[in-house]
Amino acid sequence: MRSPSIPPISSRSLVSRLSSISPPNSTPGSKKEDAIRNQYEFFVQRMGGPPLYSQRKGHPALIGRHRPFPVTHLAAERWLQHMQQALDSTPEIDPDSKTKMMNFFRHTAFFLVAGDQLKYQSQQAPTCKHVHSK
Repeated sequence: MRSPSIPPISSRSLVSRLSSISPPNSTPGSKKEDAIRNQYEFFVQRMGGPPLYSQRKGHPALIGRHRPFPVTHLAAERWLQHMQQALDSTPEIDPDSKTKMMNFFRHTAFFLVAGDQLKYQSQQAPTCKHVHSK
């Protein structure tokens, strides 16, 4: 299934709305304008537009880029609520595209949760007893 294609103006409107409802310090160490640009370019690229994000920053590598943040189940649910609110307040995006986008957002959110869980599992994993045996 191809990702929905949305007009750039709608993407910018969506990301601006998202940034206005996101909790403060949700992107520590980065400026709000940078976060808006990153998310805008990523969404444009992911939704079928030109590869703006990859041209500027390289491969998205979502798990790696989100590694500094605690991406918990609760955080994913909160982000999805913000995304739904942002979509609901962006009338330029048709209902079918909104549904497809929320499906993508849901998949991505819990993909990042799984990546975060793996990060902690690898930090706490005991060494296999067979590693040193020959």
